[in-house]
Amino acid sequence: MREALTVRLLRLLTVPVVVLWALIIRPLQIRARKRILKKGGWAELHLDGQVMEMRPVEKFAQQLVKRAMQREDPPRVVLSRLRRFSAEIASDEFARGVLVRIDSLSCGLASAAAVRKELMNIRDAQKEVVVHLARNAGNLEMFVASAGTKIYATPVGALASVGMSSVGLFMAETLERIGVRIQVASRGRFKSAPDRFTRTERSDADREQTRALIDEVDQELAVAIADGRRIPEPDAIAMIDSLPMIGTQALEKGYIDGVARDEDLAGVVQTIEDAEEPARFVGAGSYVDARTIPPLFPSRKKRIGVVQIHGAIVDKAPPYQQVSDKAAVEKVVVDDVRTALEDKTIGAVILHVDSRGGSVTASDAMYAAIKRLDKEKPVIAYFGDVSASGGYYVGCGARAIVCDPLTITGSIGVFAMIPTLQKLTEKIDLKHDVIENRKHASLYNAYRDLSPESREATDAEVEAMYERFLAIVGEARDMTRDEVHEVAQGRVWTGRAARKHRLVDGLGGMEEALSRAKEACPEKLDPRPILVTAKGSRPRPQPFVAAEAARVLTQWFGGDGVTTDLLTMALSGSRHTVWAYAPLNLR
Repeated sequence: MREALTVRLLRLLTVPVVVLWALIIRPLQIRARKRILKKGGWAELHLDGQVMEMRPVEKFAQQLVKRAMQREDPPRVVLSRLRRFSAEIASDEFARGVLVRIDSLSCGLASAAAVRKELMNIRDAQKEVVVHLARNAGNLEMFVASAGTKIYATPVGALASVGMSSVGLFMAETLERIGVRIQVASRGRFKSAPDRFTRTERSDADREQTRALIDEVDQELAVAIADGRRIPEPDAIAMIDSLPMIGTQALEKGYIDGVARDEDLAGVVQTIEDAEEPARFVGAGSYVDARTIPPLFPSRKKRIGVVQIHGAIVDKAPPYQQVSDKAAVEKVVVDDVRTALEDKTIGAVILHVDSRGGSVTASDAMYAAIKRLDKEKPVIAYFGDVSASGGYYVGCGARAIVCDPLTITGSIGVFAMIPTLQKLTEKIDLKHDVIENRKHASLYNAYRDLSPESREATDAEVEAMYERFLAIVGEARDMTRDEVHEVAQGRVWTGRAARKHRLVDGLGGMEEALSRAKEACPEKLDPRPILVTAKGSRPRPQPFVAAEAARVLTQWFGGDGVTTDLLTMALSGSRHTVWAYAPLNLR
C-alpha cells in the first residue's frame, strides 16, 4: 500500500514539471514543423525491402543483442508511416516535391497498390513526384513508379515489367522415382495446392482460375502505367510487351523521362526546378518526425488495436523454422486476441491477415477467439496481399471484411496430404512389419500405402471439414450452403471479384478498416492504431453474457445494449493434419 501511495505522489509531483517543459518546447516544435522544408524544398523517400503495415515491436533484450552485434534493421517500407508522410507533404505549402528512390520491393500486389496510392495522393496535391529506379525494375517496382510525374532509371538498369506469370512445378514423377508417394484427400475442384506433388501438369480447373487472375492483374498493371504516364492503354500494353530493356533503350522509346545515377539526382531536381542553386533534400523519416507534434496531454480516448496473423497458420511453433521464417502460431495469435479482449484501453480491433492458411484446427481456434472478442469489441478483418483458405477462415470471425482490389483471397477448401514411403523401403530393402487389431490402426503408417478402407475414412474426414468450412463462411456472410459452395471449391479470387461474390464487405486499405472500426464502436476512438502483442499466456475468457453486456453498454453510453513449403509442412507435421492452404504465387 505504501509503495502504491509513493508512486502516486511521485506522479503528482512530476506532472507540473512535464507540462511546463512541454509548454516551453511547444513553440520550438511548431516552428520546426513549419520550417522543416524551406520554400520550394524537397523530401527524399527511399522505398526498399519488405512492405509491412506496422513496424514490429522489439523486446528490450532483442534491441540489446542487436546493438551488441552491430546489426542494422533490414530495409523495410512501413505503410502506416508512409501514410503520415504523404498526408503531411501533401498539405505542406513549402513542399515542392518528393524524390522517390525505388530499389527492390518485397511484397504482394495489394501492398504495392497501397504504396502507389500514397504517391498518387502526393501527386494529386500538385506536388512533383520524381521517381528514380535505382536498380532493375520488375512488375512491382514499375507499378509503384507509374505514380511519378517523372521517371528516371540508371543507364544500365533493366526495365523488366513484363507482366505477371504463375509457374507450376510438378514433382509426381520425381517423387515416384525415389519411392515417395503423396496421397491426397481433397475437397474443392480448384484446390490445387497438392497438385505439385500428385500431378505432372496443371489441372484444367487450376489453369482456369490462374488465367483469370493473371488477366485481371495484367489489366491493373496496364491501367496504372497508362494513367501515370498519361498514355492510351493500348500503348501501355505495347510498352509491357516490348520489355525488358535497359534505361538508355527505354529513354529512346519514350518510356521514361531520363537516365541518371544516384550522384546525378540533385542536378536532375535542379533542372526540374530551373534553379541556380543545387536542390537540398530532407529525408522522409526526419520530415515526419519534425512534423509530428505529440499532444500536451495523453489522450483519454480508447485505441484501435491491431492483431496480426501473418504467415503459414500452424498448430505449434515450427522447430528451427522449418515451415517458414514467419508463421502464425495458434497459441501466439490466440493470446494476442485475448490480450485485446482484456485491455480496457482498446475499444475496437483490426485483424490484419496476410496468410495463405495452413492447419484447419489452428485456423478454427483462432476463429473462435476472434468471434468471442467481437461480441464485446468490434473486430474488422483487413486482408493484405494474400488472405486465402485458412487465412479467409480466421477472417470469418470478424463482423466485417475489407481488402484491396488486388488482394488474393478465397480458396475455401481443404485437403489432407499423406506421404507414404512403401516403394522407397522396397527399393532399399528396408523391411518392416505391423501388429494391429483395429481396421484403421495403420492409417498413419508411412511405410504402407493407404488401403481402400483408410482412403474412404480420410475422404470422409476431409468432407466433414469442408462442410464445416462452408458453414462457417455461410454464417459469417449470411449465405446459404449452396451459395457458398458455388464460389468456394477451393477457387482463388482477387479482392474485386470476391466483393462481387459477397465474400468481402468492402474494398479499401487500412483506412477503410479503421473507418469501419470507428463506426462500429460506440465510443470515440483515438485515430492512431497500436499493435497488440501478448506478454505471457492469457487465460481462457469467461463466457459472453449478452444481458450483462447490454447492462454495461446502457450504463456507459446511455443507449440500448444492443508455408509456403507445403511438402515440408506435410512431412514434418502430423500425418492426420488437414490443411486449408493456398500456395498460388503471381510474379
